[in-house]
Amino acid sequence: MPQASRKILTVFPNDLLSRLDELSRNTGNNRSELIRRSVARFLDLKKELSMIEGYERMGEINLKLAEEAMIRDSI
Repeated sequence: MPQASRKILTVFPNDLLSRLDELSRNTGNNRSELIRRSVARFLDLKKELSMIEGYERMGEINLKLAEEAMIRDSI
């Protein structure tokens, strides 16, 4: 079953729209398809970056906990 869709109005600067139209001609995809793919990829990348940042923060916390445990164990 196809996913429900909604139309939106988006304003593009002329130079960006020209680049989008050129890509559309070169790939055979229409504007809407290119924009949908681009937004989906952008959102996936944002999620991935957020997860990486979370893992990095947890790594720092885990390192501090490990260091504190080593200090306690050596006393």
